Amino acid sequence: MIQKFRNKFLVVTVMTLTLVLLTVIGSMVVVTSWNAQKEIETILTVLVDNEGRLTQKATKKELGPKFNPESIFQYRYFSARANKGKRVNAVDIRQINSISPEIVTPEIEKLLRREGNSGMVVYNQVPYAYQIKKAKNGYLIVFLDVSTIRERVRSLVRVGLWSGLVALFLFVLLLSLFSKRAIRPIIEAYDKQKEFITNAGHELKTPLTIISANTELQEMMNGGDEWTESNKMQVSRLTRLIEHFIVMARLTEQENISIEKINFSEIVRKVSQSFKSVMTKEAKEYDYRVESDLQVEGNEAMLLELVNILLDNASKYCDPNGQILVVLRKGRFGKNAVLEVANTYIDGKNVDYSRFFDRFYRQDQSHSNQKKGFGIGLSMAQHYVENMKGKITVSYKNEKIIFTVYLKLK
Repeated sequence: MIQKFRNKFLVVTVMTLTLVLLTVIGSMVVVTSWNAQKEIETILTVLVDNEGRLTQKATKKELGPKFNPESIFQYRYFSARANKGKRVNAVDIRQINSISPEIVTPEIEKLLRREGNSGMVVYNQVPYAYQIKKAKNGYLIVFLDVSTIRERVRSLVRVGLWSGLVALFLFVLLLSLFSKRAIRPIIEAYDKQKEFITNAGHELKTPLTIISANTELQEMMNGGDEWTESNKMQVSRLTRLIEHFIVMARLTEQENISIEKINFSEIVRKVSQSFKSVMTKEAKEYDYRVESDLQVEGNEAMLLELVNILLDNASKYCDPNGQILVVLRKGRFGKNAVLEVANTYIDGKNVDYSRFFDRFYRQDQSHSNQKKGFGIGLSMAQHYVENMKGKITVSYKNEKIIFTVYLKLK
């Protein structure tokens, strides 16, 4: 159980850190991409407002405090002019060497015939952002090489991702080494709780044994009466409760359960038959349907106790003259054995079924003493199922409480 808690602690912590890192890196990428786009738009605005030239005065006005006199030389751009008929009559490539006017002229004329005044194009495998300005004598179209700006963003993304992965790896490594120390107070408290339950159980058994012996001796000497009978009933009840405490403490200690191939059909049929006389005596309408030869991966003792707990619970909480049905079948996809134990319970509509597997939970507290038991049987059943890598659920449908167990077929 401690190992399960430690694993959950590791998983939750690592997932939390991963989410934080993704949020930080994602925010950084979004902000950087937004700044890069604003930079592209700003430089294009300077170009179209200055007849296709990038001057220090105009750039400083647009960039403000971010302006550096040397920074304008990092940009590569070219411009073109076209007449009102959208025919290119001049291409200025003084700030770029990889463009030939003869090659780009037809492409520029295609852009002029498109809708929209801005966008992205690729020439010679180089991405360019462009912007078109309508002038008195025709059109001015400017192009900005954005490969450097984009590479800057990609580099930041790569650095962020690698930094995040390295940080996550180091964190997982350190957490694996020191996680046991981090949860040591919980481990100590858990161990002390188990030790207390076991020791208290053994200590309480001694006075209960003496009380039981004294009561029996008094009955032998003076005869029994309602007081001695009451004492015997309460001693028996406390003894069973102590035994349940010890069983629960030992159950949570079990790390390595012996799991083997078990004929679940035989176990369910055997236990169901043993309850037939009890159900008949209580005037319950009882039936069981068991699909033959369903082999599961489990522990025989746990499976026996599991079915006993579910049938005992159904017997206790079924309505007077109600119905109890046990069904064992193969799952829809043939991978699981599905055990369903259902009993009628008319007043179960507004019950909090999510708490049924809590220890000591009794649904009807006002009448809890009318039912034998301590409210820990279903908690034990859940532990049994989880130790066998299965699943147990509870639901309410058609005025029936239905417990469903899923176990992997072998």
